[in-house]
Amino acid sequence: MAGGSLTITVDDEGMLPAVIQRVLCDILVADRGKVKTTHGGNGRLAIVVPEEIFQGALALKPGGTNILAGYVAGTKVIVNVGNAGSSWLGPTIADPPGACPGDANRIAINAVATNVGANPKAITIDYANGVGLGTVDVDWGDGTTTLGAAESNAALAHTYKDVGAYVITIRDSSAPVDATAARTAIKIP
Repeated sequence: MAGGSLTITVDDEGMLPAVIQRVLCDILVADRGKVKTTHGGNGRLAIVVPEEIFQGALALKPGGTNILAGYVAGTKVIVNVGNAGSSWLGPTIADPPGACPGDANRIAINAVATNVGANPKAITIDYANGVGLGTVDVDWGDGTTTLGAAESNAALAHTYKDVGAYVITIRDSSAPVDATAARTAIKIP
């Protein structure tokens, strides 16, 4: 396969964390780091999946349509996910949030709060660590990282310097592999 890709945009950025998690769940653990973000045609953050890591099918919601059906090798396809609603939010995509169905020992993102203390660039992230995992390493997506506690339901704060869209990745710092990682996307206005 040569150079093709799938770009997924969303109508409502509130859907983005669930959509990116669903995409990551349908990709081999070793390939999850190859998924990138960019800005889509609607000006919002978009997810880009290179053709080389397609698994043959990608349904963004349980029982949904395979958005790779009919894909022609080498092409660049853009799919927009619309109709924001309860079917896109919460545990219908991944339960717990930030983990894939069937994953027993992963980090899960419980909540992300933005505009903390009335500062539009300040956020907090609450995560639950998998059983037996060590301290976590949070990559804020802006070139900075923070070490966090091994305990579950821990919260970390961060303030971004610039506006923009960021993908936050939380990994076990003692064994930093994607098998235990959780990701979410945010936009700082």
